[in-house]
Amino acid sequence: MVTRSGRCVAVIMPAPQGNGEALREVFHRWGARAGVDDGFGADVAAAREASSAEWDTDPWHD
Repeated sequence: MVTRSGRCVAVIMPAPQGNGEALREVFHRWGARAGVDDGFGADVAAAREASSAEWDTDPWHD
């Protein structure tokens, strides 16, 4: 349990186990309708070009 000012603000516990068969079924149904985004590769490349190493810092570390 994580507390702040004496109040519980979060509970840390293992993630629940998933149902792999249900997930496979969702992807099977969704995959048949998924469209191809021809601009996705260009969007990723533009985002990488616009990024900067100086932005990749820990804002909580002074």
